[in-house]
Amino acid sequence: MLLNRQISLLFLIGISFILSFSSCMEGEENNNQNFDDPVASFSWTTEDLEDYKVKVYFKNNSEYADQYQWDFGDGSPVNYSKEPSHVYPRSSTKPNEFTVILKATNGEDGRFNRRSRVVAIEPFGK
Repeated sequence: MLLNRQISLLFLIGISFILSFSSCMEGEENNNQNFDDPVASFSWTTEDLEDYKVKVYFKNNSEYADQYQWDFGDGSPVNYSKEPSHVYPRSSTKPNEFTVILKATNGEDGRFNRRSRVVAIEPFGK
């Protein structure tokens, strides 16, 4: 009977230790995760213009960011608007492709994320 009580006591102490240890581990792990890291994301729509040009309207879908930097992939200056538009040339014979890069930054701590996508401008008349 005494042996059963000792085994039961050791079992309870062991379970208690395991639960305490896993609670600490879980709490420490959650404290190190950054759930508010910036996530850069965007989409776009287009509008045909005269003179072989297309205006692209960028929709910023980024999260946890308050500063934005756009590289339109055509050598033009960097744009710092949240949701800019940009005019691209249109070829009469072949598609033009531009790699657009959005850098979304959390201005409070400087963390950032980049997202690049290819914008394809179809030839005139296609």
